[in-house]
Amino acid sequence: MPLSKGQTNNPHGRPKKKNSLTEVLSKYGNKKIIIPEHLKENKELKELDGMKCKDALAKRLWQLAIYDKEIPAIKYIFDRIDGKPINTIIAGTDLGNMEILKAVQKELFNEDELEGAQDEGTLEPPEATSASAGE
Repeated sequence: MPLSKGQTNNPHGRPKKKNSLTEVLSKYGNKKIIIPEHLKENKELKELDGMKCKDALAKRLWQLAIYDKEIPAIKYIFDRIDGKPINTIIAGTDLGNMEILKAVQKELFNEDELEGAQDEGTLEPPEATSASAGE
């Protein structure tokens, strides 16, 4: 028997998925980090004690972008804050986002700067981090 106009065989729609990745990540992102006492000697771990997981993740993402000059981290932050950019067409040629990012990267940093050591997770500038490492 055919359905009349506006009638459906599924009046409640598709059932919602349970435990989707987004739901699980959101749940764990709101949990607080608890560092055991014997590990609090480590300065970076001590800073995370009591912090929400999503805050710790955001902190590390900013560190990668600022101190480590990680282009993917910089791009991710810009995309999340300003929205993804529209592909730019220059002189009739679509360069695409990655080519533009590579051109900006070459303009801003020399290759030696881009291959530096990883930041150890502090918010201090790299100069202050290396000075405090000798303490």
